Amino acid sequence: ATAVQVAAAPRDEAAASPVSTIGDGEKDSPGYFNRKMVGKIVVVGTGFMCDAYDLFVINNVLNIMGHLYHQTTGDKSMVSSTALWGAVGGQLFFGTLADYIGRRGIFVSTMILIIVGAVGSCLSFPTESFSVYQQLAFWRFILGFGVGGEYPLAASVAAENSTPQARGKAMAAVFSMQGVGQLLATGIVNIFLAAGASDELTWSVSLYSPAGAVRCAECCAKVFMFTCKLFRLISDASTLWIPPS
Repeated sequence: ATAVQVAAAPRDEAAASPVSTIGDGEKDSPGYFNRKMVGKIVVVGTGFMCDAYDLFVINNVLNIMGHLYHQTTGDKSMVSSTALWGAVGGQLFFGTLADYIGRRGIFVSTMILIIVGAVGSCLSFPTESFSVYQQLAFWRFILGFGVGGEYPLAASVAAENSTPQARGKAMAAVFSMQGVGQLLATGIVNIFLAAGASDELTWSVSLYSPAGAVRCAECCAKVFMFTCKLFRLISDASTLWIPPS
């Protein structure tokens, strides 16, 4: 009995003692961030940054548009609120739909909505039937609907791809990128104005870049990965019909 206790003691002490360094065999330890986890957090955090940019850049854009087009309080309130109403609807719709058809297809759908809404917003112009603010409100609602769909999906992806010990840090890192997006929304507008760009070019380009460019890159990457997996499945299925030689 004494020998068993002596042999078990180092094992218990090793299990109870905290690990202070990460060795070669401990890179995938539950208490640390592994490469796959960090990659997921970076992708989701970038999405949150772009979401914050899309939602907060409109405040600076409306101030610039007030010098170019006739703007009432109702116009400003309409454009500012449509993206938020769309975000609420997107959370309820896509959050529920993802439980039935999966998150990957929903992610691509939300990105497409955000890209379409961003492109439509920066291409808005006044016509005889609709003012520039009415068109902007329409496209901002579509953008907000996609942004709202990304919120619950991105949060669940960050939580599920994190270990229990690192889950809190992962969620904090992801949601902290919203602050970066707010700073970027102000910085991009100021950079264009400081560079001497016209007001029309500033508000138009600010509604699309850099969030639109990042969304296009993410969407193309996901479509490429989906296409590769589809061809792999077709290739694997075709081998089942080939008789063995």
